[in-house]
Amino acid sequence: MFTIMNSASVGKMRLGVFFLFFVGLAACTTTQKIDSGEMAMEYKQYYLATQLLKDEIQATQYTEAKARKAFLIGRSSEQMNDWEEARHWYEKAYDWGYGQPALYRLGLALKRSENYEEAVRIFKQLYGQEPNNQSYRREIAAVQQALLRMESAKKDSIEIEHWDYNSPHSDFAPVIRDDIMYFSSDRRTSTGDELYQWTGQKFMDVFEWPMKAAGISPKPTDLPLNTADHEGGVAFHPNGQELVFTRCAQEDIHYDLYCRLYSSVRVDGRWTTPEPLPFLEPEVNYMHPAFSSDGSTLYFSSDHPDNIGLQDLWQVRYEDRSWGMPRNMGQRINTLGREGFPTIFEDTLFFSSDYRVGMGGYDIFSSYEHPRLGWLPPQPLPYPINSGSDDMSYLITERTSSGTSGYFVSSRGSSSLGDNIYQFFHHPVEEDTTVVDEESLLTLEIRVKGEVYRQLNDPNSGILERKALSDARLDIIEGSNIQSRSTNFRGSYEMPVQPNREYFIVASADGFLNKSTTFSTFGIPEGTEEVYLVELVLPQKITNQEIVLENIYYDFDESDIRSDAALVLDTLTQLLSDNPDISIQLNSHTDCRGDESYNQELSQARAQSAVDYLIRNGIDRNRLTAQGFGESRPEVECLCELCTEEEHQANRRTSFTILSDD
Repeated sequence: MFTIMNSASVGKMRLGVFFLFFVGLAACTTTQKIDSGEMAMEYKQYYLATQLLKDEIQATQYTEAKARKAFLIGRSSEQMNDWEEARHWYEKAYDWGYGQPALYRLGLALKRSENYEEAVRIFKQLYGQEPNNQSYRREIAAVQQALLRMESAKKDSIEIEHWDYNSPHSDFAPVIRDDIMYFSSDRRTSTGDELYQWTGQKFMDVFEWPMKAAGISPKPTDLPLNTADHEGGVAFHPNGQELVFTRCAQEDIHYDLYCRLYSSVRVDGRWTTPEPLPFLEPEVNYMHPAFSSDGSTLYFSSDHPDNIGLQDLWQVRYEDRSWGMPRNMGQRINTLGREGFPTIFEDTLFFSSDYRVGMGGYDIFSSYEHPRLGWLPPQPLPYPINSGSDDMSYLITERTSSGTSGYFVSSRGSSSLGDNIYQFFHHPVEEDTTVVDEESLLTLEIRVKGEVYRQLNDPNSGILERKALSDARLDIIEGSNIQSRSTNFRGSYEMPVQPNREYFIVASADGFLNKSTTFSTFGIPEGTEEVYLVELVLPQKITNQEIVLENIYYDFDESDIRSDAALVLDTLTQLLSDNPDISIQLNSHTDCRGDESYNQELSQARAQSAVDYLIRNGIDRNRLTAQGFGESRPEVECLCELCTEEEHQANRRTSFTILSDD
């Protein structure tokens, strides 16, 4: 939720919503005199930048210069999480002629303030000017869904109160242990004298507050955690004798600052000096630790090179005080954007995302791991828990028949430019647990087919037909509801569906691999009477046989994955995500040209590149094996000097093998 700037450059983080997200930019201080607002922005000194730019606007007579400086003030205000100030300056920039960039950022600022009607008007105006711009189209859909969620919210069932001990600064990442709340803050009593140049505030410390001691204010924690650097995000192991937390510090005077995970153990009544976790890699940020309910898994967020997006959720096994190798949580959880702030209650994972469709900013989502289907599609928490502002750190403290209570963090309605802690009470309401409405005018027909190959059990021979699969199993997930159905003798199943819903469908059948898809009714006009068709074609499950991946090509003498090959590997990623119980061997072959030992090394490197790509897309490395065969297993037998280019290409192939359980 914070970026670090002291006397050196910073490793890819922003302040605004501290410890939470990365912007992929290095920020640094300088001994040079900063003499302009743009120079201050270059060095990520946004608080100073806004002051200088405002002075420069007053000093210039040129409208074009005023427009640019107003736009930059808006961008600086965003970085400090002051969206109301950003909105004001984007309006000025647009009025002074800055054009579409200012109008787009104005739409985002209006979305943050929950002025959805005006925001959607702006995005529609922009989309009308650029109908091929997917960002505009995505924002229109997001704002329309936010309006629907706000209108349908059962507001009376959720009470939200501002925590009494919030400061005028940022307070976030609460966690409770033994009736003590631990949280992070940059309030004035933080350790150290230096100010963080991004915002002009102090550095972060961990504070503690005795929940049952009335009238006692929070104080810096007695745990041996705080230094003059940033600290926060404490995770206590269920045994109460171990903890993990985030510290963002400069490791060497010449290097960037990065956030790392540290652990401390309670020995003879005292906490040991924190030590970094053993799996940390250089120049990678790690933060937001959270233990599973049984303490066997640690969840965290990172900008690791194996990520799907800018910031992903990861998990790592922890047994007998020994750490395993972390693995990405995969495409069901992570997006192209940023995921962070995981918390766990019983078997449910809560986390924040800025890319999934929500109310605006960072919204809180929940998911859990199904024993057969893996991690289920995350569902947004209701309004007003989620809002147009940044919302995160959903912490349940009690769940009874009378409701659920706890805390969360939000940047809404704050007099500060940061985040505050809020308490919530979610009272149960009578819900309609029926997944479908028999009177719905919308009907979904799901057809399930299976591939039949030209040669028995040989996927490489081509598809002869796609036959209807009767009695195929369908798992249909809508929100927290899961229903299981079977296809009829025609391989079909029909169901009425509700407007403004999203359905996640997994099809499975004996002898075939699972396949999933998502069907959404968002955006379908009310009163529409229509039948929609979804078809799922399942590949046969054939083990211990090479299946050639078409169109996997490499540049000459190279092992890097090309963009055209990436599209094919994305399909394989989806197959592995839908079938969490299978493991594969990725195989690579070369043609006969070149030295035999060199071809062996090259094919191994190519196979490993494909495996690394799958890992970056969230597939557990323990399910993947890379195997290069060089020129030892040609598909087409021919004398090397007489082979045609087509025969060389057939031999220069990439394939995968589904490994049997034996």
